[in-house]
Amino acid sequence: MRALFGTLTAVLLVASASAATQTIDGANIDSATWGVASVAIQDTNTWFGNNFNELDQLFVDADSGNVFLGIPGNLADNNALTIFIDTDPATGSHPLATAPDPNVPCVGAYPRILRYFDGALLSDPNLPPVFTPDYALTISVGKFPGQSDTQLVMACDLTNLNTGEVTVLGIGAVDSGNGLLTGDSGVEIAIDDTNVDGVGEYFTPGGETPDLTGDDPTTATTGIEIAIPRTMIDVSSGQTVSFFAYITNNAQDDAGIGGPCGAAAYGSNQALPGLAGWGNMAGFNGDTVVLDLSANPGDNFVAVTIP
Repeated sequence: MRALFGTLTAVLLVASASAATQTIDGANIDSATWGVASVAIQDTNTWFGNNFNELDQLFVDADSGNVFLGIPGNLADNNALTIFIDTDPATGSHPLATAPDPNVPCVGAYPRILRYFDGALLSDPNLPPVFTPDYALTISVGKFPGQSDTQLVMACDLTNLNTGEVTVLGIGAVDSGNGLLTGDSGVEIAIDDTNVDGVGEYFTPGGETPDLTGDDPTTATTGIEIAIPRTMIDVSSGQTVSFFAYITNNAQDDAGIGGPCGAAAYGSNQALPGLAGWGNMAGFNGDTVVLDLSANPGDNFVAVTIP
């Protein structure tokens, strides 16, 4: 794959010389509103549901208190978005080490989806820099016990991958128009799921061949917006931080392969940075089947200088 597409290096981008506080509502995620250029643009049409699960661009900004992430696109019921964050290239692991004590695989608040990323290869270890994330932000959309039977909600967690510490961020309503969560962590997350623009279907209308060209991802302006206090991920101005965002299902069945906790994950083809025309990655369980993105011609992360 690398010989075919060529090797791309991580992109180092400065978000803004003077960052402004962002409004976390899932709307108006574009360069004009954010005041910065996107740091990653989707290169692959979605095979996980057009206008249901797609990631069109990634925006990164910051003010004195928070790091802001904006991703135009969609995240549908029974699916999850995981954003891996590498704040220190000297820490973290490759392959990923995201499962807690295997002797108690289903106990505690540890996010189930992260268990199945265990052993994942997110970059090629032979072509440094190697991506070794320190944190994982997980956003799982669905109808959960104790919540409304009609309102989609998102369950959100931030996990320190070096210590295993999980901060339960709480529950928020999809399409609420705000980033309020039930927890008191200071994190805000909003999903506006009304996008009908951005990339199109992975297959041509007849379904015979993949469409690798894509529609225009820059036309999507609603989606996922996030504010994370700097102190929660230990980020300072001028620091280089790397990001990788990826959509999966929310790991509630065995994906046909079984796995720890009686379930597995199913990987989409929607990532930022993009997967260069790949199809869905299918099932992975962090045990007998690991997620392997190492052959992707890109670096599967984008490095950003935090303003």
